[in-house]
Amino acid sequence: MHRRDVDHVHRTLCYFDGVGLARRATAPASFTTGLMDPVTPPSTVYAAYNNYGGPKTLEAWPFNGHEGGGHIDETPAIEHFTRVLCS
Repeated sequence: MHRRDVDHVHRTLCYFDGVGLARRATAPASFTTGLMDPVTPPSTVYAAYNNYGGPKTLEAWPFNGHEGGGHIDETPAIEHFTRVLCS
């Protein structure tokens, strides 16, 4: 909504923490993280994963960045969504 007011958006977003919201989740989730990711540090993924309220899995890619497992992650992600959405 406030595309041009970046400072305002960042001030507002600092009040939200996905970890707090993760505790309320109940849907099965599949997490993946590249341990060399400078965009979404693995510590934030682990924090969300550790606080996630529903069933969950985590795949960590030791030598990858933000792409995580890249194309290798695609098939497991599709299989996960198919199981969750079609059951």
